[in-house]
Amino acid sequence: MYFNGSRIQDGSGVECVLINPNNKKHLVSSHLEFECMNNIDEYEALMLGLEKSINLNVVVLKVVGDLEIVVQQARNTIHCFSWHLKSYQQEVW
Repeated sequence: MYFNGSRIQDGSGVECVLINPNNKKHLVSSHLEFECMNNIDEYEALMLGLEKSINLNVVVLKVVGDLEIVVQQARNTIHCFSWHLKSYQQEVW
């Protein structure tokens, strides 16, 4: 699963692509209509992809993101000190 979030003028956009072993792709995207602070859009994209993975009954999942700090926080390999991201980190766990 590849995920990405991006800020745009009227909110944020989030998307993820799930690719199964047969190379079939599932694209999921959404528009967030609230202002995102530091990396929230990335977490929203990650959670969107995880939710889709659960709905597809995925058993093994490789997750790839372009923002290393979010990936490491999600893996719990570095501490998350931002109060507004702690709930996202816990949700991913």
